[in-house]
Amino acid sequence: MKKILIGVVAVAIAAVAVFYFIPSKSAKSSFNSAINPAFGEYISSYTAGVIGSGLTIRIALSQDVVDSLAIGAPTSAKLFDFSPAVKAKPFG
Repeated sequence: MKKILIGVVAVAIAAVAVFYFIPSKSAKSSFNSAINPAFGEYISSYTAGVIGSGLTIRIALSQDVVDSLAIGAPTSAKLFDFSPAVKAKPFG
């Protein structure tokens, strides 16, 4: 009887762990739905996920935009506009 009880408790803990650590489909779709698919024509890759305020965001464009001599040089053109998706909650 004791072995059966331990087995049931172990299965229950495993089931709770699976449901806790695997995100739901709605959580994934709500984050990804904010990305406009029309940008796929112009952007080949980008930094995604939770990004700290002091970290770099990288965007790789699908086509060359400037001459190779101008790469890395500052520009006065406003190319992108970023804003946080949601206010981050403190951990703890």
